[in-house]
Amino acid sequence: MLPEPSIRNPKRDKHTKNGRSGWYEYYAGYSSHFVFDAIKYAHITEGSTILDPWNGSGTTTQIANEMGYIAYGYDINPVMHIIAKARQLDVGVKNSINTINKDILIKAKRNRSFVYLSNDPLQAWFDTATISAIRNIEYSIRKLLVDEKAISRKRRLNNFDDLSDLASFFYVVLFRTVRQLVVPFLTSNPTWVKVAKDNSQLQHWEVSDIHKIYKSILDEMINEFDLYSSNSIVERKNRINLGIANSEDLPIHMNSIDAIISSPPYCTRIDYAISTRPELAILGFPEEDLDVLRRKMIGTPKISREIPKINTNWGSTCLEFINSVAQHNSKAAKSYYYKHFVQYFNGINKSILELDRVLKKDGICILVLQDSYFKDIHNDLPQIFTEMGQNVNWKMTNRIDYNTNKSMANVNPKTKRYRSRILTTETVLAFIK
Repeated sequence: MLPEPSIRNPKRDKHTKNGRSGWYEYYAGYSSHFVFDAIKYAHITEGSTILDPWNGSGTTTQIANEMGYIAYGYDINPVMHIIAKARQLDVGVKNSINTINKDILIKAKRNRSFVYLSNDPLQAWFDTATISAIRNIEYSIRKLLVDEKAISRKRRLNNFDDLSDLASFFYVVLFRTVRQLVVPFLTSNPTWVKVAKDNSQLQHWEVSDIHKIYKSILDEMINEFDLYSSNSIVERKNRINLGIANSEDLPIHMNSIDAIISSPPYCTRIDYAISTRPELAILGFPEEDLDVLRRKMIGTPKISREIPKINTNWGSTCLEFINSVAQHNSKAAKSYYYKHFVQYFNGINKSILELDRVLKKDGICILVLQDSYFKDIHNDLPQIFTEMGQNVNWKMTNRIDYNTNKSMANVNPKTKRYRSRILTTETVLAFIK
C-alpha cells in the first residue's frame, strides 16, 4: 500500500473548490490535488499524453495541461464538454470580460423581436417572459462570440466543438444562472432536477433580477480566475484536445496514450443527463434528444430494449453480484435492477477494452471508483474493475481506499432497512498495461 500522503483523497472539499475548479459544481468531480498527485505517482515524463475518457468538468485535462502534458479529454455530455473548454480560457482576456459582458447584456435588453418557440425545453420550469429573457442572453452570446451571421434563434446550438473558450465561459455563466433559477425544482438527490407539473408551478423572473444574478455569477468567476501568465497558457493551447465522445469508441489512435486518469460512472443509477437538464435545455435539447443522451450514458437508469448478454470476461465478482441480484426477493430485482446492472457492466467492459486499445504498452491507468450496495448485496466495484483489468492483461500496481459518507446511499432514507452501515469506500486503483 502507498503511504497516505502519496495520493490525497480525490474528494473535493471547500479547500479544493477554488480557482477554475470552482466555476461549476459537479457532483461527480474530483480534486485538482488528486490529479497532480496521480501524475507525480505515475512518474509520467513531461510531454507525454494523458487521457480522461470521462472528462466531466475537465479537472484532469486542466491540470495535465498546466503541468506540461498533452491532454485528451472526452465526455458524452455536451454540457460537460463546454464546461471543460471554459476552464482553458486564457487569463489574458480577464480584463476584457466585463466589457464583452456589458455588450452581451445591452444587446439582450434591446432585443424586442424574440421568437418564442412553443416547444422550448426551458418551458419545463419557466413562463414565456422568463424564457425570453434567458434566450435573449443566450442569443447575444451566440451572436457576439459564435457566429454573427449564421446564428438563428429558431435553431439550437449544435456545433459544440466549434465553441471558443471565451464563448464557453459565458455559457457556463448562463448555465449557473439558470441553475440558480431552478432551485425550487432541485431535490435532496443532488443529481435530480424535477419539472413543473402544470402552469401554476412555472417560475416567473423579472429581466432585471435575471441580469443581476447573471452579473453576480460572472463577477464571482472572474475573481476565481487562476493567476497563470497569459503567455504560458497560450503556449499550451496546442497541447489540449477536448471533444464529445463515448468512452466505448474514442477518436484516438491505437497505442497512443501514455497515461489515463479518470473516474468512470459509479454503479449507483445516477442519471447524469437529468442532472444537467437545465443546461441541456439552454443548448436547446428537446425531450427526445434528452432521452437519446440518457440511454447512451453508462449507468443510466433507462433500460435498453435489448439487454446485453452476460460475458464471463467481466470476472467472477461481477458475475456473482449479478446472480445475487437476480435471486433477490425484493421488488423489481429481476425485472429491472438485474437488467440495469447487466447493462452497466457491459458498458464498462467495452470501455476498458477501448482504453486498452489506446493505451501504450507499459502505460499507466489510474481510476477513482466507489463501491455500493443493492439492498444488502455488496457491489465491490473496485474488485470488479481489477478483474476486468486483469482480463486485458493489466497488472494492478496499487490500491488505496478512503472511507466516505458522500454517496447516493446517504440520500436514500430506505437504505437502513437493509443494512446499518451506510459508509462507502472510495478507491484509487493503479494499473500498468
